[in-house]
Amino acid sequence: MAIDEFKSVKSAEGAMSLIICDSDNKKIFDILEDRRNKSIIDYFMRFPQEQRAKVKTVVVDLYGPYQKLFQDLFPQAALIIDRFHIVTQVNRALNMARVSFMNTLKKSKDLKANRDYRKLKKYWKLILKKEETLNSTE
Repeated sequence: MAIDEFKSVKSAEGAMSLIICDSDNKKIFDILEDRRNKSIIDYFMRFPQEQRAKVKTVVVDLYGPYQKLFQDLFPQAALIIDRFHIVTQVNRALNMARVSFMNTLKKSKDLKANRDYRKLKKYWKLILKKEETLNSTE
């Protein structure tokens, strides 16, 4: 099972809605108008414990309350963090490290440091590219 929230319509009770999918065949089980814990608990408690125990995995994002909530609702299931959120966190951390390093170069009076600073500022997207798409001449 895969769970994620999304901005749906203005008439939705909560600010965000919740989509519940089968992570194997990519089919939507249901969409909850509200992503708040009470609504999620009310929805899943309609299913007997025996049925919820059959769920093997639950894919969630890094939102802390979801992890505890879905662990309680599906105690037999392994919680898996959504890869999109992991990549986003890694990207954010890499960018923070790059900017921090650039700030040390910016303060330097060294000519080479100044060139390195400009390269990191101009070509920062190259750090994120897949190795096979890099071209050494461009």
